[in-house]
This record gives sequence, C-alpha cells and structure tokens, in this order.
Amino acid sequence: MFSTKNKAAIEFYKQAGSAEEKGDLDLAEVYYVKSAYAFEQTGRADYLNAANAFNALAFLRELRGNHKGALCAAKKSAQIMENYREQPATYDAELIRMTAWELINDLISFEIESRILISRAG
Repeated sequence: MFSTKNKAAIEFYKQAGSAEEKGDLDLAEVYYVKSAYAFEQTGRADYLNAANAFNALAFLRELRGNHKGALCAAKKSAQIMENYREQPATYDAELIRMTAWELINDLISFEIESRILISRAG
C-alpha cells in the first residue's frame, strides 16, 4: 500500500511532467523539487523514485541553463543511489545511477569548458 507521502510524491511528479510538457518550466521545477523530497522522506522503499526525481530536476535545470543547480540535483541523486548501494542491483537502479553520473560528468565538463573559454577571452 502507498503511504500518504508516497501518493503526494507521485502526484507532484505527474504535475511536474505535465507542467514541463506545457512549457511552464518554473512550475515544473517546483513540482520536481517537491516530488524528489517527498519520495526521499518515504525512505528506503522509494529511494529509486527519489533519485529519479532528482535526475529529472537536473535535466530540467540544465535545459534552463542553471548548470550549478543541475549539478546539485544530479549529485543528490548519486548520493541517494550510493546510500542504498547494498540493495540488489536492478536494471532500473543501474540506469538511474548511471544517468546521475553521466549528468555530473557532462555538467562538470561544461563548467571546465566554460572556464577555459572565459580565460581565453580575457
């Protein structure tokens, strides 16, 4: 059975996706944040959903040009996955873990490239 927090987290995630599809990225970000933290509060049972919601938040923030915010969300996802590393590995768990690390890698690479371009221009 789903807990009240779990139901709320699922609803927030659905609302985030709907807002994103409609182009309301400010609202989508709010709902992804609410969803991620609500899933995180439900604990071990929803750690995959929490990490996945943080990944969705990272993608949205990256799309909006908020690379530092995206990196923070991706790191939070990776941290959650690391905290539950002892759980049996599943395809979904590995996909979420790898997505978080790919996001982190891409965002750090972007930051390095940006600094190089700035230093060359200055």
